[in-house]
Amino acid sequence: MRVSVVRGGGFGGLVRTTTADTDHLSPQDREELAVLVRQAGLLEAPLATAPPATSAEEPAPDRFTYAVTVQDHGQEHKARFSERSLPGEVRNLISWVGRVSGHEESIGSPGRAEN
Repeated sequence: MRVSVVRGGGFGGLVRTTTADTDHLSPQDREELAVLVRQAGLLEAPLATAPPATSAEEPAPDRFTYAVTVQDHGQEHKARFSERSLPGEVRNLISWVGRVSGHEESIGSPGRAEN
């Protein structure tokens, strides 16, 4: 399982990509990642081939947006959230991915989001 979080927006507009891959995690952290993904309901998210959902929220120029991708058993599920619409379970997953030992992180210039 591989979970990637792309965070864009904010005041500077930088794009941060954080990834946790079970190939680089301890056995305990692998289990924790699977539990957090299930709790967040991301395996029920549309497959990557589906068009992204649109949001009826008002524009918020300096807020963050999140694209979370879960790759598992040959399938890729994507979900997109605004900072305001981010469910608590997804927020917990994003936080965990950013602090687990073995995660990878990169920062890109504005407009260079991968997801």
